[in-house]
Amino acid sequence: MGVIYMPPNNSLDVGVLPDTLHLSRPRGEGGTLALREGERLGLRCRAESLTEPHTHLSLAFQVNRSGAGEPDTVVGVGPELRVESPGAGPYWARFLRGQVGLEKVKGDSYRLRVDHVKPQDAGLYLCKAGEWIQDPDGGWRRIVEKTISLVELAVQPNNVRLGAVASLAPSKFFRGDTVELHCNVTLGLGLGEEVEEPRLAVGWWGQAEEPLALVDHRGVTVPTAWHGRTPAGSELSSDRPAALCFRLRIHRASKGDEGPYRCQVTSWGHRPGTSPYLLASAQSQPVTLFLYLSPSDTLLIPLSVGAALSLSVAIAIIATVTCCFLQRLAKR
Repeated sequence: MGVIYMPPNNSLDVGVLPDTLHLSRPRGEGGTLALREGERLGLRCRAESLTEPHTHLSLAFQVNRSGAGEPDTVVGVGPELRVESPGAGPYWARFLRGQVGLEKVKGDSYRLRVDHVKPQDAGLYLCKAGEWIQDPDGGWRRIVEKTISLVELAVQPNNVRLGAVASLAPSKFFRGDTVELHCNVTLGLGLGEEVEEPRLAVGWWGQAEEPLALVDHRGVTVPTAWHGRTPAGSELSSDRPAALCFRLRIHRASKGDEGPYRCQVTSWGHRPGTSPYLLASAQSQPVTLFLYLSPSDTLLIPLSVGAALSLSVAIAIIATVTCCFLQRLAKR
């Protein structure tokens, strides 16, 4: 089978292009794939063509959910080599956040990546490719299209329940104190969850969009844009005093450190031969830090008020004496 082809120079030499588009998946892949919620999905599809003259390929990964009609496009690359996900599609927001991606690997192979799969990602995954030629006016014309099935994905919900509560301990601090913020975690595991111990990560936020401090699931501190300090310049330190408690310290806190603080906790699972995957996440309600004046600062208040009052009285006396002197001088 072939397609009719007219050369770009609009000559009368009309030819027939042979159909050489071939799609395939890696050996050993196919059938059914079972993942747990939060794991990463990775699929490959190979698309090659030997058509002459030179043509361009498009490729898209799609999923046909149970009971759905037309498949949804997860992500694809067009003949102009632009990677995109349909704006009205269910994967568009995740694509913008970098949780869904497509890349070309090893020549004619393409790889789909979906981070943190959800139960609604289950279904039959397809690889759809098209071969295109470019018209003299710059437009694209598809000459052939093919689709193959890749795998039937099943996603097992993890049933992990996670909660986070931020608090100040104690609740009253003075300027110059070391402030302690606690993030207390509640973790519930559903039946059948095989998690030996909580693998938790935490992030701390103030009023700025960038996090103040980050600690990953291995307990390693992750560098942030603030380099271990608050926007006001106070030094930060973090630790984990208990399995379900994280602590952030603000050393020599100043007035600029006042305001709301919150924490976000994520729970991570791990299976042999796989990378850590996200089980659940939770964000606390903000807790507001207010710093009282230190005792030394309060002692200065009467002194400053007294000095100001004395200065006002002195100015009044000088003004009265000067006025009287000028009046007597005027009578003479």
